[in-house]
Amino acid sequence: MAKLCVPWLLIFLCACENEVSITAPGNPLPVAYCLLDPADSTQRLLISQAYNLKQTGQEINPDSLLINPECRAIIERSENGHSGGICVLNFREESFRQTDIARYIRISLEAECRILTGSGYSLHVFDKEGKEIFSGETNVIGPLKLLDPMPVPGRELTLSAAQGYLIRWAPALNAGVYQTVIYFNYLESGSFGIDSLQLRIPLRINISYEQVHPISQQMSGVHFFDAVRNGIEYKPGIRRKAAGLDFELIAGGEEFAIYVGQEVNGMNDFGRLEYYSNFDRAKGFFSSRSSVWARDIKLSNMTHDSLAASEFTRHLGFVFSGEEL
Repeated sequence: MAKLCVPWLLIFLCACENEVSITAPGNPLPVAYCLLDPADSTQRLLISQAYNLKQTGQEINPDSLLINPECRAIIERSENGHSGGICVLNFREESFRQTDIARYIRISLEAECRILTGSGYSLHVFDKEGKEIFSGETNVIGPLKLLDPMPVPGRELTLSAAQGYLIRWAPALNAGVYQTVIYFNYLESGSFGIDSLQLRIPLRINISYEQVHPISQQMSGVHFFDAVRNGIEYKPGIRRKAAGLDFELIAGGEEFAIYVGQEVNGMNDFGRLEYYSNFDRAKGFFSSRSSVWARDIKLSNMTHDSLAASEFTRHLGFVFSGEEL
């Protein structure tokens, strides 16, 4: 059984939260994922493979494993049917795990490479002899634009248990899945002064291939206040003051939407890779991601008062509008 750590859409190569299991008796295919990011100067590829130590009574030679630090990979941009540039991914690190019956290997490769939005790319992985092990193709997400909220001088956002907020964005070329993350910034009085803290609140995943303008998602007031109640610890005598909100809109490519759409229900994890792959001769997926921000969105006096008095959050010590810590 080969396992590869795959992130939630929110994380996208920053950290791994779920393990994806691939059961493949005999000679299993490699498992890989690569998410191209036009905003990042470094592109990364993770590959894993596992094999039985004993098969039909014979021990398998570990040197026969295709995936090893000597394999190499390239990312190639397609332009009107011709190569528009090649990036070589170099070996970064390797990890092993071994049980009584199987040995597991995972390697990561990366390249300093700028990706162009809206362009087509292919990924090719070769063994140390130069023979192609597997390959894949994807079309990178186009520019992503958040329409509302936007920081406008003097504008304030109002939230209460009875009042939510409608988030709107323009669809991006080649995108198929979106998710908004709200960052609630607040101040907390402590024994050593005032601390600036932040609570991260992910909203429901939105799968949409349509180029209908705009796409919208309602953030309910109940969801926000419930997230604050569950995400901030009650501390006797502590006073808090809301400082504002940051919004991050994250988009994933169409391949990611197909993968997510198989098992995601609401805010569940992204499921398993057994059921989808856009690689030739490998499991996993090759896609892209993009994100945009709206920062420092101010909150209205009504929102401050709701945080102080609401049945959801009044025990947390938030001060009313006009009060200081």
